[in-house]
Amino acid sequence: MKRTGAILTVLTMIFMLLFGTTLAYTPGEYTATAQGNNGPVEVKVTLDADRIIAVEVTKHSETPGIFETVFDTLPQQIVEKQTLAPDTITGATVSRQALLDAVADAIVQAGGNPEALKDSTAPVAEDEALTADVVVVGGGAAGIAAALEAHDAGAKVILLEK
Repeated sequence: MKRTGAILTVLTMIFMLLFGTTLAYTPGEYTATAQGNNGPVEVKVTLDADRIIAVEVTKHSETPGIFETVFDTLPQQIVEKQTLAPDTITGATVSRQALLDAVADAIVQAGGNPEALKDSTAPVAEDEALTADVVVVGGGAAGIAAALEAHDAGAKVILLEK
């Protein structure tokens, strides 16, 4: 029984090494299209050997006033975070998904595995200890005025905004 378990473990490890997820791409520019809310969304994705260099929306038929948020924000997040699990945008679900699907298709064309980029595990922020004489909660007009007044009086101030 122990021998069978050991053999299965070794075979599993070999399989994972041979067919494991890698972020290797054939460098170049790739064009892909996915269905948006009002029609196709076309993107041009520029890839290096191991990273996404640029994502550009080249054609779309999406609703003015909605698509700007998606197509201005998501390509930047995809490149900066090297992920296909960027922040969600309320009210633009279909446009967002079309952009992500098109980028995933371009990654497949480049020989990559888009599933490897869908891990949405965000890094955990480290705790930081801060000290202050005055802590003002709320950055509205009154909060800013209170923080400025305390600062002018020589206090070390922390202003928190939700």
